[in-house]
Amino acid sequence: MRAALQRGFTLIEVLVALVIVAVGMSALMGALNSSAGTVRYMTDRTFAEWVALNQIETFKLQRQPGQVPPVGNTVGDLDYAGRSWHWRQDVTATQVQGIMRMDMKVRPKEVKAGDDDGWYVTVSALVGDAVGAPGTAMINWDGGTPGGQSGTQNSGTTLGSGSTGTNSTGSTGTSLTPGNNTPTGNRGSGNTGAGNTGTPIPQPLEPGSPNP
Repeated sequence: MRAALQRGFTLIEVLVALVIVAVGMSALMGALNSSAGTVRYMTDRTFAEWVALNQIETFKLQRQPGQVPPVGNTVGDLDYAGRSWHWRQDVTATQVQGIMRMDMKVRPKEVKAGDDDGWYVTVSALVGDAVGAPGTAMINWDGGTPGGQSGTQNSGTTLGSGSTGTNSTGSTGTSLTPGNNTPTGNRGSGNTGAGNTGTPIPQPLEPGSPNP
């Protein structure tokens, strides 16, 4: 009994323990490598996006006013952030005349792939003579200077203010005869001003005078 209690691990038990530790370490190293690869890929993708944006802005700054890029593709290489990058520029026509679509694709130069795959990013932009220049709020869709033209303000007609006509005073009518409702007096007529037509102002009647 005492000899059995003092017995240690057998060789098989040690080997099983080593296998368990090896499998666990392999899984841990795989997770660390995957995380590091993801971080590296996201870093490269961020740099690739910056390269694409820089290429698009460089093209916009170099083109002349009213210049439309030709339809087709262009490829090239450049150095950025201590690495070499390969880019591809695809220009296609749109349904709006004077506006072209530019797709800028970028990937690290060491990545070997075809023309349609392997790209880390694809940045699209609209270019052409129908796109307003930076800092403008209006666009002239009929051509001419980019940025639109300022409109002219229609001036209204100035209305003149005429003088109010002066009403003349009519003569006092005579007393009405029985059965006769027509006064024998004359009614005053107003004068017409230069702009607005004056309205005759009725004159007060004296007591005992007939109604006009």
